[in-house]
Amino acid sequence: MRSFSIIFFILEIVNTFLVNNTAFFHNHDSIRQKRGILKNMRYIWSEKEIPYYVDSLLDPTLVKTALNRISKETCLIFRHKLEKNKALFIYLHNDHYETNLGRRREIPHKIYISLYLRDIGKIIRETMRALGVEYEHNRFDRIRHIIVKKKNIQPFFLKYFSQENAFFSTYYDTKYDHRSIMHFSQYEYTRTLQKVIISKDHLMQPFMGKSKYLTFNDAKILNEKYCSFPFINHLPCFYKGYQDPRIPNICKCLPYLTGNQCEIIRPNDPQCTQRMIFAEVERQKYIILRVGGKCTFYFRTKVGSRIMMNLKFLSIGNIDRGPCNEENSIEFKYKNDYSVSGFLFCPYKNEFNFTSLFHSITIVSNFPPTNAQLQVTFKKVKKPR
Repeated sequence: MRSFSIIFFILEIVNTFLVNNTAFFHNHDSIRQKRGILKNMRYIWSEKEIPYYVDSLLDPTLVKTALNRISKETCLIFRHKLEKNKALFIYLHNDHYETNLGRRREIPHKIYISLYLRDIGKIIRETMRALGVEYEHNRFDRIRHIIVKKKNIQPFFLKYFSQENAFFSTYYDTKYDHRSIMHFSQYEYTRTLQKVIISKDHLMQPFMGKSKYLTFNDAKILNEKYCSFPFINHLPCFYKGYQDPRIPNICKCLPYLTGNQCEIIRPNDPQCTQRMIFAEVERQKYIILRVGGKCTFYFRTKVGSRIMMNLKFLSIGNIDRGPCNEENSIEFKYKNDYSVSGFLFCPYKNEFNFTSLFHSITIVSNFPPTNAQLQVTFKKVKKPR
């Protein structure tokens, strides 16, 4: 009885500040399924263990690292082979990163990698495309999120920017993600040195095509097609969780949730401020958070109001000062679907000012243990009419 009360209390908290409507659950609409992986099973591989070959001019360690990042999030296994005729995928050198979408008649399947630009994210991207996952910027609903400047694209590569019909593929109840590993960068295949993709959310413009790891929804799309076990019973998954690809009787959860059904908030690491939930305030409030570990902080106000916030690092410990990426930043989640990747705020930036679109904001850090401090100033503001 006591455990049930604890779970119920946690669910009430999570429901208050993480969820504004039932869209955060499994609102799967069979009429408006979202495109992402090919529906036609002819183009999906039956194998879950994929032998691969790497051209002698390429770095096999880089390819192996990329494939390990896919394996870590899925049930798929990749085996390196020294002979082409024993492989299903072969990685060949080229000027660009490209491959055909899904399984085709020609076996082994050719995946081309640039000799001049080492990019582990693009190796993951093209491998997932070979597995049948479409580029994110080609989603049927992209018009709401990006503008594609076709006149700035090299003509031969226009085929990689084709928006397809929603009924050709399915996205398994995931929403558009600018930081998807499957998203092109703003200058990809440009012929004029001008942007080929412009985000309608200006905060996400610099992060398109920069990911080095699968996002939560990237892995979900791949797992739903290749790693689902419909004959193994498991309890319903909450908050965008889904059947775990390796332990199928439990759910795979967002990184800051846990429990067999994703029903429990994961505690912060010892290096983090232990308080996780900050409620609405009429007057401006100032706090200092320790963020030198795996930390999550939830800020919420009344439905219909917004949160005005300022972020500033006070100390960064031993955090890398290189280009902003998943490993040296905090993630600022401000959309009503928390499975969608957020804005990255890095320690070398002076400060960040933002007014939320909805009534909640979540800040997530994923640093190794270090002494990092973040100053947060926030208050409730009225939503414009």
